[in-house]
Amino acid sequence: MDDTYYKKHYSPEMLDDCIDILESAFTPFLDTPGSFISDKDRINKLFQSKDKARCEVFFHEGKAVELYSHNDGCIEYVAVKKEYQNHGFESAILLKAFHSILNDSENPPYLCSGDKNIRAQKFYERAGMKKICSSVRIEISPQEV
Repeated sequence: MDDTYYKKHYSPEMLDDCIDILESAFTPFLDTPGSFISDKDRINKLFQSKDKARCEVFFHEGKAVELYSHNDGCIEYVAVKKEYQNHGFESAILLKAFHSILNDSENPPYLCSGDKNIRAQKFYERAGMKKICSSVRIEISPQEV
């Protein structure tokens, strides 16, 4: 990447840019549009660095285009705006997240990806990660408890 590509540690002033990245990266196939917007307070708290957690936002030509966040080894988000996907940004940010975890945590890097997010799962496998389990969602009605 050239010198028009740089990163910044997350600050609350970047929240709208981060929400925009998350909406662009995840909404088309996983979430309801606006789901990240309605969860702004939780995301803001999640992204604020503490002890073994970090969020970094990456800029290209002055625009926020990608981010990662982790908490003690768990990669919570790796997100690249849709228009910047498939240009090498994904591999670069995943590598940066791994290095950050190795510096910040005693735990090895790991993440959870939704079962419906096949594209991301294939990307993670190409990056050398292994799928170790699949999630199951069980809904229990109040009458069953």
